[in-house]
Amino acid sequence: MIANLIDNFIEIFNRHPDEERVIVPLFKTLERTFEKDEVLNKKDILVEKLIKIYELIIKEIAKTKSIGKLVAGVCTLVGLLRFGSKEVSKRVLNHCANIMLHKYISGIISLTILGSQWSESSSLINYISI
Repeated sequence: MIANLIDNFIEIFNRHPDEERVIVPLFKTLERTFEKDEVLNKKDILVEKLIKIYELIIKEIAKTKSIGKLVAGVCTLVGLLRFGSKEVSKRVLNHCANIMLHKYISGIISLTILGSQWSESSSLINYISI
């Protein structure tokens, strides 16, 4: 059932590429979904689907000029860290680091984006163990 839900999210990405009015709410829905224990408990069977979600998020936020879309996308990426998958976590952290180092995005904005996700935790270690 959870796998079907993730498949539906992937299908929405595929049907509405670059449609900000669809993608931004999808990012926010994914972020909320990733908070649910029912989803987090299925991480072992979802790794391939999570990688696909990661790739679709990256595709959507690459070269975007919309800061709202970028913020929502990065928050969703950071939400993927909750699954604790080393494969997914390494990709997410690498991409988030690249975003934080981008010449047009200040460190303050980047830390605000990431801080919103990590503020509930005492450390990043609670999300991943690489």
